Amino acid sequence: HLSNEMNRPATQAIQQQGALIVNLPPGVIPGHLLRAMGPDGVVFTFQAPAGSLPGCSVKVVLPTQTTVLSVRIPEGAQAGSEISALSPSGVLLRCHVPAGAKPGSIILLHVPEKMQQDGTILATDVSLISGPGGAPLPESSSRPGDAAAGAQ
Repeated sequence: HLSNEMNRPATQAIQQQGALIVNLPPGVIPGHLLRAMGPDGVVFTFQAPAGSLPGCSVKVVLPTQTTVLSVRIPEGAQAGSEISALSPSGVLLRCHVPAGAKPGSIILLHVPEKMQQDGTILATDVSLISGPGGAPLPESSSRPGDAAAGAQ
């Protein structure tokens, strides 16, 4: 059982050069389906890549194709609270009310094409970037771009 304060997903991601960096939680093994939250509050799902161990870091690139959806902030909602809306395809979307938004105001959601039924984004571009605690990966690990990096 993985828990996190404020009922957030098991892992918090940090943004770095257009991608999200996620430290893998305890108990993870290759193939596990994991949830994480980006710094903008977007929750996404990804599969732990081959070679994954607890404490390893992975780079996750979220899909960029989106549709814009207008959502009215419901009565009783305040900045930071989670609200739900249905996408045109029937997927239940969850988002957090942005600072300054008041009940009755409209926010625009950019809905990714790779949206899952649980409202999370499915990220399929995931690569292992470091071992547990930030340790370098063994030379035998296959990571995208390693051949070019090793030719320096």
